[in-house]
Amino acid sequence: MKKHPLILAVDDDQEILDLVSSALELEGYDVATAIDGKSALTLVEKRRPDLVLLDIVMPKLDGFQVLRLMRQRFDFPIIMLTGKCEVTSAHDALTLGADDYVRKPFTVGELAARIKTKLRRSGFKRWDNLEAEKMIRTVIRCQNDMVIVFDDEGKQIPAYQGHYPEVREHILTDALPNAVFAHGFNSSGELRRIAREEW
Repeated sequence: MKKHPLILAVDDDQEILDLVSSALELEGYDVATAIDGKSALTLVEKRRPDLVLLDIVMPKLDGFQVLRLMRQRFDFPIIMLTGKCEVTSAHDALTLGADDYVRKPFTVGELAARIKTKLRRSGFKRWDNLEAEKMIRTVIRCQNDMVIVFDDEGKQIPAYQGHYPEVREHILTDALPNAVFAHGFNSSGELRRIAREEW
């Protein structure tokens, strides 16, 4: 069994590849990158990634073509990276076999949460103590609609933090049954707790 999941990021924008690679490595993932579709297909054969992040708009082989070719042989999760004006294209990609899509510009927290969810659903078992380190114990929705998440030891979990509409589903899926949900603080500085189903 692999100790760390391998993520393949495919985008013709080197700055995005550098950002994604650095952020995911900090989250504990191994990361491979490809600047175009042809390189991505070669890496898939050589490295057999556990999940692929695939840009839709690329020269030569675009994301749709790469998606079709990958799906002919592999069933690992594929998350499409799409611009704000490409939502219809992203929906088409889901029809072709993609598992999810993330709109650019995206937050690192949103992307990491999506990746973790897809890996878990695909059956990937991450290294021994990750779940203990990443248990969601306290979730706070701030007034600016940003969400802050803490584990059992009171440490923040960056992978789940982000804008409320973007991270809500993933937090509700992964939070402990007895996790505390709150909407800001009251006048005494204490958490304003709310029921999980109302969060």
